[in-house]
Amino acid sequence: MKTGEFATEDTKGTDKRNHFLIFLCVLCGKLFAFRGIRMQLGLVLGTATATVKHPTFRGERMLVVQLEGTDGKADGEPVLAFDRLGARRGDRVLVTTDGALLQGLLGRTTPGRYSVLGMPD
Repeated sequence: MKTGEFATEDTKGTDKRNHFLIFLCVLCGKLFAFRGIRMQLGLVLGTATATVKHPTFRGERMLVVQLEGTDGKADGEPVLAFDRLGARRGDRVLVTTDGALLQGLLGRTTPGRYSVLGMPD
């Protein structure tokens, strides 16, 4: 396998793990629903860098994440998510659009939208 390629072969163990991750995402979504936190499972495609950026983005790690639907398929275009957990290319992550959480991390004036909330395993 070349650098940057992902394995496409799906085994029974991987299939069970995918179903568990989706279940976990749905369960966490229900637990946090009272607070209005929206979460979605995603796959890290890589990192992004920028020479010119909003002041609240300085020193922050940005990931390119492909969000997934409940069926495990891509859900729209990839998004930029802020990460302080150390996710790497190929990792699965829980991404949230909770503005209050991101403002607490980056500052009240941040225009960022997505942040990594967790790394299910």
